[in-house]
Amino acid sequence: MIRKLFLVLICAVAALTGYAKRVDFDRLSDLDGVTEVYISKAMLSQMPDIETEGVDISGMAGKLDCVQILSAENEKATAAFRKDVAELPSDGYEEYMRIRDGGEKVLMYMKESKAGKSTFVMAVDNKQSYTLIVISGKFTAKDLKDLTKSK
Repeated sequence: MIRKLFLVLICAVAALTGYAKRVDFDRLSDLDGVTEVYISKAMLSQMPDIETEGVDISGMAGKLDCVQILSAENEKATAAFRKDVAELPSDGYEEYMRIRDGGEKVLMYMKESKAGKSTFVMAVDNKQSYTLIVISGKFTAKDLKDLTKSK
């Protein structure tokens, strides 16, 4: 009886994981009309004093695995970006912020795993183009908040 229950449980978990939709940012980078910038952990470690427009990530650079920036300007690619970003909440991402200003919309999501890995996604949609910034590594929401603190 216990063996049957165990097998049913394993089948149920396998079925659920098979149906779970995972957003694949690398797939988006393969679409026509998409520009990608990928910065690896090795490259980030070579740039210890990174600061841009009042945001200092030097304290967080060692915690990052990668930074990926995807930009699309054609209709098919931007539609794919919008579709995948709309699915982020069903993939375990928590919405952190939403900004609408005229024709531009900015969405920020974060997903933290039990293993301490996090993925932060910022999506910028201004109708003609769509930009995704994906930051992955071992950081917390507090680390992100501390980025904007002034020196």
